[in-house]
Amino acid sequence: MPDSMLLSPVSVRMVERLSNGRITRIQADPPIFGEESVLPLQDVHMFHATGKLSEVREVLRRIISAQIPLDEVEMIISDAEYAIAISTLCDSMNLPCSFSEGLSLETSRMGRAALSLLNWLESGYHVRSLMSMLQQQQLTFSDREQEISNTDCIRTLEKSGIGWGKERYIKLLEPNRVVPEEYSDETRDGRERTEVQQRDDKIKQHLMNIIKELFPAESAMSSPAGIWGWLVQVLERYGVCGMEEDAIVLQEMKGIFKELQECPVPETMSLEQILLYTRDMLKNIRVGVQPFPKPGSLYISSLANGGISGRKYIFLLGMDEHSWSGSIRQNPMLLDEECRRIGSGLQTAAERQRDRRASGMCGSASWVATSPSVSRLMIWRTERRQVRPFSFCRYSEECPGSRVRIMRCFSEA
Repeated sequence: MPDSMLLSPVSVRMVERLSNGRITRIQADPPIFGEESVLPLQDVHMFHATGKLSEVREVLRRIISAQIPLDEVEMIISDAEYAIAISTLCDSMNLPCSFSEGLSLETSRMGRAALSLLNWLESGYHVRSLMSMLQQQQLTFSDREQEISNTDCIRTLEKSGIGWGKERYIKLLEPNRVVPEEYSDETRDGRERTEVQQRDDKIKQHLMNIIKELFPAESAMSSPAGIWGWLVQVLERYGVCGMEEDAIVLQEMKGIFKELQECPVPETMSLEQILLYTRDMLKNIRVGVQPFPKPGSLYISSLANGGISGRKYIFLLGMDEHSWSGSIRQNPMLLDEECRRIGSGLQTAAERQRDRRASGMCGSASWVATSPSVSRLMIWRTERRQVRPFSFCRYSEECPGSRVRIMRCFSEA
């Protein structure tokens, strides 16, 4: 049993009795701020920033200004939102980076198309949603043989006045329904008018053929597997696969579809539940997962799997009280007042929270102390509204003999 295991004195005595005195205690690391700490506290720096985006921007600025090689830096993030901010800023600065847990589905075009298709279905097939997918190049209805582009399809849908509803698509996209506004009564004569009308009729007929394939069948609306299969079919036929991540998302969706076909489905499952279930499965798909550091690029990991890359410079981002521990809650079976009446051997909620926070700080820094390759640790905290001392900093100031160098950096959001 680890010596630093968070157990109350009563729990420790209970474990000793259950093991009949055969417990092997693993010696814990010394306190992170103690005199015997093996953590190189002289190389630990702490910073403040006002906002996640400004926090990431300041970290990248310091890396560039210090001319630190990218493949010697690891960023450990406490929140998935930091991954989006890092990816956006690194793309704008042409800095390569890899993510141990990947990025969310929204970062790929194919993933955004899948979510937009669900929104289009949920909105009653509103034409604005379909036009938005075409404008953002999430779907493409272009046909090179007929010389029809996405712009032609968007223009025809915009002038159709469809609104929403499956029946209105078929009714309002019939030939001679959409009349170009740029042609007045004076120009509608002879050959020119005939060519324009023929062009419009060809675009409308092209859209009619696509729309009939785009609507899901009635049988597909009764189960998550049916909706998922419809998404795979539409994305495979009309999705834009411009990057490797898009192909990975589509392949992952095909694999999930095979698994869903073998799952039992409740008979009374509403469309709202199906869409909620499908959207939740989509958000669990990750793209660009790099479990191992990539040479020549920044490495971004999480609190759960960070600190094992062996890189010299480590940045901890978003280290506020919400990252170290959760909210304080009493045990509903044994309230704090009852614990105090029974005896001092039982921990209250506040004491458990204090020990959990201290254990979290020691655990996140233990790999820094045991890794000889780490030469500098920089800890960041995001301030949302007002700048106030970080709990980590207060703890170090209360401990005599602390050797932590506290540096504050206030950046504008």
